[in-house]
Amino acid sequence: MVLPVVERELRVAARRRSTYRTRLVAVVAMLVGFGIVEIEFLSRTPSAAEQGRMLFQVFSWLAFGFAALAGLIGTADCMSSEKREGTLGLLFLTDLKGYDVICGKLAANSVSVIYGLVASVPVLSVPILMGGVAPMEFFKVVLLLLTVLALSCSLGICISTYSHSDRKAMVYSVLVMLGILFLPIFAAAVLENQDVIADEGALKVGNLSPVFSMAFVFVQTRARGLGLASSFWQYHVWVTLSWLWLLIVLLLIRASRKAPVSWQQVERLSTVLNKPLKIRLRKWKPSRALLELNPYQWLALSGETTPRAVWGFTIAMSAIWIVAVMKYGNYMWDPDVLIPTIVTTNSFLKIWIIAEASRRFVEDRQNNALEFLLSTPLSQRDVVHGQSRALWNLFGWPVIAVAISEWFITHRMVTRFEGTHFIGTRTAVYLITDAVALAAMGMWFALKFKGRVRVMVTALAIISILPLLADFVTSQIVSAWMTGFRAAAWGNGNYEVVERIRVQYVTIATVIFDAIVFMWAAINLTRNFRRLATERFLKV
Repeated sequence: MVLPVVERELRVAARRRSTYRTRLVAVVAMLVGFGIVEIEFLSRTPSAAEQGRMLFQVFSWLAFGFAALAGLIGTADCMSSEKREGTLGLLFLTDLKGYDVICGKLAANSVSVIYGLVASVPVLSVPILMGGVAPMEFFKVVLLLLTVLALSCSLGICISTYSHSDRKAMVYSVLVMLGILFLPIFAAAVLENQDVIADEGALKVGNLSPVFSMAFVFVQTRARGLGLASSFWQYHVWVTLSWLWLLIVLLLIRASRKAPVSWQQVERLSTVLNKPLKIRLRKWKPSRALLELNPYQWLALSGETTPRAVWGFTIAMSAIWIVAVMKYGNYMWDPDVLIPTIVTTNSFLKIWIIAEASRRFVEDRQNNALEFLLSTPLSQRDVVHGQSRALWNLFGWPVIAVAISEWFITHRMVTRFEGTHFIGTRTAVYLITDAVALAAMGMWFALKFKGRVRVMVTALAIISILPLLADFVTSQIVSAWMTGFRAAAWGNGNYEVVERIRVQYVTIATVIFDAIVFMWAAINLTRNFRRLATERFLKV
């Protein structure tokens, strides 16, 4: 048998419910996106060809984001988890080679996301029937999507062979993926700005990015009008695909060579170069008084994340923005710049909170420490309360400080439209309520799911994506209702009033939703903690 691990992993994947569930979720998400875009068409009457082209571009970018992230989520922890459990070295006591293990892990962790992407292709082809999309354009987009998915899977498994921590593997995978997607575009802009290369040369450098290549597919019919009539732009997709598949092969070869020795603990030696540059800081440790108050709180605070790190992030982001204000002035106060900056900072904090909320419980379940804890005098309420207090010690005051500063900044910024003050209030309120709900949901899902990645994705989808979808759908309905069906009775001048009322109700509904999620997760944690911690041992 050529690749026995691949066959074994595929048989296991065929019996997993998640393999089939991913396909259903992908198709449902595409159909929901189809309905959302059609709702937007209610406020105007574009032609069928325009609708088809817009739907095709929206669906293509959604599938592109899925392909770029789903592969990383599925493979970034597949090898590092084996190293943490101590089972990777056992595989190489057999006759298995590095490529056997890498290909087997790749097949096991990528089959579900491949099914999900392939299941969304028929929905992606619907705009061809509506007009405005050529079959060759559809074919090129599908090839790019499959290649990006293969790239994300191979990148995740390659970085996983170098990492021992799931969080570091995920962070490094995302950073490298962002570099592959956007670094060629940035390099092309810099080289063109410095007059190192001409305009067409800059486009050829940017074509190494799959983001640029996919965007150029959508405007390729207008390439002649842009003065790009050379044969290169007729085959630009194949250049991008060739470069990406070469990178995929190199990543898999490197992962196959690294895997047989990656489980060994190699002590990093200090050299002449890095020793003088090493900055020695006293390591933060939780107070030993917590051992008397709540031992689990002390244990939860003993991880890699410290209050210094959280405060350091918030202070660094504030310092960067202040320096930018000093350099660019009122441009940084513009809502089109300030609001995305606030959303990015808040999103990073929320991801950090959910990751830390689930870390301790997931690790304790993997090494069977929860069962030992429950056999001590600690009650399940003590464990939940200790984890909650640890999260407050880490993120409580930094989140409140960020929320207050965002509220103050948005109420002082130069605005070009009305309602900016309420936008600042929304972002500050959402940050606090979402943080509380994510913390409770992260602890609850950590007892139900095996991996932290699944916990993070599920919690973020419930807390962040669902309110955004509700906000978008209600805004489109109000827009269509005011400008279309009720324009004669209400008049377009009252749209701002109705929109402001809608935003207020959506904000209140989101806060209530966060409160309900928090209460539901908190009640389940306190009532069912012992049952979930010992559930796998009770199964016969």
